[in-house]
Parts: sequence; structure tokens; C-alpha cells
Amino acid sequence: MRCTALWFAFAIAAPSFGCKMDTTPGDGESVATQDGAIGSTDGAVGDAAPTADGAVPPADGAADAGGDGTAGEPANPCRETCPAVAPVCLPASGECVECSRDRDCQDPISSVCNAETHACVQCNADADCRADKPRCDAKSRTCVKCTADLDCSDPERPICDRAAHDCVGCTAADHCSDNAPACDPATQQCVECLVHGDCTTTEKPQCEENACVPCSGDEACKDRQDATLCDLTVGSATGGHCVQCTIADESPCGDNVCNPLDLGCTDRPRASKQICQPCVADSECVADHRCIAMQFAGSARTSGYCMKRVSTGCERPYASSPIRRTSLSGAAAEDYCGIDEIKSTCEAIAGLIADAECPDGADAACGRDGSICRNVNGLAHRCTYACDATAQCPSAFSCSSGYCGGASGGDG
Repeated sequence: MRCTALWFAFAIAAPSFGCKMDTTPGDGESVATQDGAIGSTDGAVGDAAPTADGAVPPADGAADAGGDGTAGEPANPCRETCPAVAPVCLPASGECVECSRDRDCQDPISSVCNAETHACVQCNADADCRADKPRCDAKSRTCVKCTADLDCSDPERPICDRAAHDCVGCTAADHCSDNAPACDPATQQCVECLVHGDCTTTEKPQCEENACVPCSGDEACKDRQDATLCDLTVGSATGGHCVQCTIADESPCGDNVCNPLDLGCTDRPRASKQICQPCVADSECVADHRCIAMQFAGSARTSGYCMKRVSTGCERPYASSPIRRTSLSGAAAEDYCGIDEIKSTCEAIAGLIADAECPDGADAACGRDGSICRNVNGLAHRCTYACDATAQCPSAFSCSSGYCGGASGGDG
């Protein structure tokens, strides 16, 4: 221990230090002047008095409290005071930071020092990143898969989700094509539909597992214009389609019938057709009648006809040759009061009842399938039709000479 001889005020106490008095100051030590002031060898002048234990406090202008007390060294306010989370002291500011250069960053993931924030980050530039995450996000300073769509080369995932920095199929519907126009937010893939309204056709109006399929109920159709019902008829041409009306529900048609062929509303009033009149649906016929398909001479007629059910009773000229058919509206097959579909038609019967004329005497002049021009009940040039029995003729006509209204024993 090196002791410095102090001025006479401490001479009496000097022996008690047990040190040899040394008037030669060491580096940074204070010395006493002739007038009793304490001075410093580095030119700092102080007038502070010794403390009770003989130590001399630093004079004004000495190194600040951040140093280690050694005179001549620059002040360093954070020496030995920086915490483990920010262990590096910046000499210029005395600020404790995480890093000032890359080698201060020991984390293998965040191994780069950012010069602006003095924080350990994953990257400052793309060059700091690996091939699986080649882009450096300027905001988070992390390596990511993408920061722009151009970074996404997979044709199935061509869009960069800028929030997740991942290549995805879509983030909005305008990223999708016509065959898959909706963007599923859960999978971020383009799909055919998310809701029923995304399905634009009436043939596949229901969205099920992101695909448009035939409907299984009216729910898929309720918001569509002029096609608010689902046809649930199994095996029909329109089964599973959204339609304007159904056989069971004609309410969208008001007082008119629903055509069972295309399930569209018609301008034909319900319950407006009598026996043997043209029809398109059962509901168009009066009570106890249904609309059935008919033939003439082996060929199908272009229209259906309202015919009375045999179970409710038959009258002339429909009292013979019952016809067994299913109805055009799908009623199960049963017997209907009929006509001879080989020789006559509903139009020919109507011509006879209406007393239609054929002035030139030619069958074609009647203009009806099955009509022939004959003398009928004594009247010349009248339209009638062939028959085998009087039951096939209207009540005012008998079956004579092979046609209704013919004279007995001749052709009239």
C-alpha cells in the first residue's frame, strides 16, 4: 500500500496509517499543495477536504460515476450496469442495447443486428434469408415466404397473403376464375361456391361442400327469381332443379296450372277443361277427370286430353273401350272412359257434336284427325267419325253404316 504524506493537519494522525509517506503521486492520485489544497496530477484542481477515512472525493470535472474511477478514461455511464436483455453499451450515448454488431447476436434464428434498432433480428435484407423463406419482411425483420404475388411460383397458390406472408390460392373472389369463382376464407382456395347464391344455374342450385349440386329442398331456391321451388321428383328430367312451380305446389302460378313437362306456369286456368278437351295437367280438368296422353291410328297426339275416370261412371260416346293410362301429372295408371283410338279422335267427336260441315264432300274439309264427311242423321256433308258400336257415338246418334249418324242399311 502506498501512502501519501498529508499536510501538517494530518501529521499527528499519519503514524496511525502504518504507511510510508510518499510525496510522489501515483497515476491519478491527489497531492497536497503548499497552501493545503488537494490537487490532481492530471491538472484537475479540487478543493474538497478529505473524508473521515482519508479518501479524497473527486474534484469537479473528474470522470463521471459511470466509469471505474480510473482517471484519464472516457466517461461510460452504463459500464457494469447493462442488464442481460440489453448487455451492450453504446459508447457514444451510453445506451444499453441488445447488439451493436452481428456477433453480439447469439440466437441462431435472430442472428443479425439491425443497425437502426440495435436489436437482434432474422434479417436486414433478402440475402440474410434461406431458400425456404427467401424474403425479408421490412416491417418485422423476419424471413418469410413472400411479400408480393411475384414471389409465389406455384400455379395452385399464386397469391401472397401479405398478413401471413404465405402463398395461397386466393385472398379475394377477384383472384378466382369462372369455374371456381368464390374464395374460401378457411382454406384460401378458389371453390365453386360458399353459399347457395353462388350457384347460378337452376340445374345445380345448392352449395354443398363448396360444390354446386342438385337441390334437396326449397331452401336452395327461395331467393331465385321465377324458380323458387325445388323439384323433388326422383328420376324426372327436372328432378333436383329449381323450378317455377311443381305439380304439388302451383301457388306461384296463381289460378293457372303448372305444366308438368317443364314445371313452368301457364296461362291455362285450373279446372277449366271438360272431357276430351286438350290439356297439359291434371289440375286443368274438372273434377273426376285427369289429363292423359292419347293416340290416333297408332300415333301419339301432340296434346293430352281430359278424360273421366271409369270409377266415377262413363257416358256415351265414352262408354266403351276404356283407356288405361298414367296421367300427365304423374297419377298412377288407371282406367279412363275412352274412345276408339284407332278410328276416332276427341276432335272428330267434337266436330260431330258441333254439326261441322264439309261443303265439298271431302273428308279433308273437316280438318280434324279421324273425321269423315258423310250424310249424318239425314243432313248432307256433315263431319262425323267411324264407329263399331252405338256406345261410341253421342246420345243423339246411332252407329249405322259404320259411322255415327249413318242411315241404317246404307252410307246415308
